[in-house]
Amino acid sequence: MVKIFISYKREATPDEHLAHHLAAYLEQQGHSVFIDVHIPPGQEWSHVIQQRIEQADFFIVLLSQYSVSSDMVIHEVAIAYDHKNQHNAPNIIPIRIAYTTPYTQMPYNLGAMLAPIQSMEWTEDGDESTIGQKLNHLMHAEQLKALEHDATHTTDTHSSVDEPLLATPLPAFDAQWLNELDASGGAVQLESHFYVERQVDSQA
Repeated sequence: MVKIFISYKREATPDEHLAHHLAAYLEQQGHSVFIDVHIPPGQEWSHVIQQRIEQADFFIVLLSQYSVSSDMVIHEVAIAYDHKNQHNAPNIIPIRIAYTTPYTQMPYNLGAMLAPIQSMEWTEDGDESTIGQKLNHLMHAEQLKALEHDATHTTDTHSSVDEPLLATPLPAFDAQWLNELDASGGAVQLESHFYVERQVDSQA
């Protein structure tokens, strides 16, 4: 199950409608989606927001003429951006809502954080269906990649644990060597394989 965080400007049109539409659609596809209306009463919202962003696999930010000047949206993007740089997650997906302003003209450092990332475009009613399908495709592709990684890791772990290291084999023993042994006691015969010639022997 892919975890998704959606960042948007509340009480803005069509931002809020699109955020809720995408959340409902992606949840129907089996994903776990968080938007700010899910914060339980009595909990510190800033702590919950940061925790959910850091736990997310995907961070979707809706960019509009209203959201780019929202302190909350900018703060959420900064959390996702920093966590992405440090832990390689979440994947950040900007969605422009009828908003064509270049990143270089966006307020604060928002444009600098999002400029290198390919965005999606919403221009009119009905585009949300296509965007939802594209997002769902990305989520399932991420799930498949994670499953393949887990399977590979499990195989490697089993290989290292279940296969004991083989000890170096001892030299083979040939019983015929016993016939070549000299009788116990006395000098070693010159023709014996066990006779070692000394320097003094060659001088005799």
